[in-house]
Amino acid sequence: MRTRTTTTTRPASSSASRALLPLSSPRQRPTSNPRQETRAQIVFGLDDAGKEAFQAAYEEGADGRGRWAHSRFERDRGISPSRLGPNVIDSKAWIAKDVDAAKALYKEQAAIKTFPEHKPSEGLSGPNEKFKYTDNVAEETSVTSMYWESNTIWQHYRIVVRKGTNVAILYLFGREDLFFDKNKQSNGLVDWFARKFAGRL
Repeated sequence: MRTRTTTTTRPASSSASRALLPLSSPRQRPTSNPRQETRAQIVFGLDDAGKEAFQAAYEEGADGRGRWAHSRFERDRGISPSRLGPNVIDSKAWIAKDVDAAKALYKEQAAIKTFPEHKPSEGLSGPNEKFKYTDNVAEETSVTSMYWESNTIWQHYRIVVRKGTNVAILYLFGREDLFFDKNKQSNGLVDWFARKFAGRL
């Protein structure tokens, strides 16, 4: 199965503890030693996910590549909630041990074309020939896209970014008409999410 991937680069100038975040309490910015907390600030929260989204997962941990955090938000697959935003917003961020480790991790994640974040029941029909992404929103950026056809057309997007020792992945899944206009042209929503996500690195 083929995928469409665009990658741009510019030179630079374990155990997990698992618990859902309390949705009623906003995350506080760290006041000391922010490096250890940044990973939790990079991943998206409920405010980022938007209306009618619910938290499906939140976890933090560490592995051989560094400390990480992961969050996942979903919406019902009905037409009305699907028009409010992506049905899946899944983000994971690592703070690598050093820049070389971050570059290796970015290369590893950018090479993945199978969308491991997607649900097996929401398949991969083929490459998204209508979507091209060439902007570099961090020091390194890779975007892979595929579609799934089932009654309507759905889109998968996997965005991998690196800045310094921070490496992060954002997976989006939703109806085609959320990401494309009536002329079947990209409406810029993926770019908006990519820039917002990269801005947190």
